[in-house]
Amino acid sequence: MAKYGYLCFIKYTQKFLTSPDDWPAWGEKSKKVAEKHGFKMHFRGSPWGTDEHQVMVCSSDKSLDDWSQFIGEMLRNGNIATTRTVLVNIPE
Repeated sequence: MAKYGYLCFIKYTQKFLTSPDDWPAWGEKSKKVAEKHGFKMHFRGSPWGTDEHQVMVCSSDKSLDDWSQFIGEMLRNGNIATTRTVLVNIPE
């Protein structure tokens, strides 16, 4: 089965950006939500030269439809304003 890499650029809401005490719990929660939808979150980091605040790197054999469900749940939580995702095929 094909394996895909998902590079997700995240722009957070102003409310979340001004609440640093919430950041550690958010990291753990987002990892659990990713796992629930069948995605392995490898790491997060700070993108250079983009408008977004964070980049998240995941992998899975799940489809883009599954990814949309995962991101939709993340957006509904209220911390994320927008996302952009790059989907790559990971060769076996």
